[in-house]
Amino acid sequence: MSYSAIEDVGNTLLKLLRENIPSRIIEDPEAAVGMVSPAEKTDFRLVVYLYHIEENYEMVQAGMSRTSREPVFLNLYYLIAANSQAEIKSRAQDNNRILGAVIGILHENSVLSGSMLEGSLAGGAQCIKVSIQNHEGHPFTSKIKEWGELIMKNILCYKVGPVSLGHGGTGEAGSRVL
Repeated sequence: MSYSAIEDVGNTLLKLLRENIPSRIIEDPEAAVGMVSPAEKTDFRLVVYLYHIEENYEMVQAGMSRTSREPVFLNLYYLIAANSQAEIKSRAQDNNRILGAVIGILHENSVLSGSMLEGSLAGGAQCIKVSIQNHEGHPFTSKIKEWGELIMKNILCYKVGPVSLGHGGTGEAGSRVL
């Protein structure tokens, strides 16, 4: 595993959503689902954004990830926002349809492993859980005021982890199975 694991998880989520959102919900998912800051104006109908990273404390308590020779285990937190381009009278319904599809897709794929993973994670033994989160009280909520229009959008927050990153200066992780 290389130090690109964070990027690879983001690419995995994008691919999973693009390949599974029905075209009746988002006409061209390849072009309409993207990773961008919620503060940016965008034409994406579904925005995925990594907003928080923390060490996975369950792995630390299990005695892993405390030496420079061991990978660090992380939890990645993603904001997923619907950004309907529909007319104002049907925009809320369209956003609800989009987010309903996202919830269903991520529920059906709540454990990412093997060939589902992209980049350096592909084909490995790592199993990464995907779970919806309550965003109240999370560090991200203070950013809502900075992001302005995000308050008006339908948003979901997901925790993805544990993700194993790096190993003792070589850039490659050991063969530990999570």
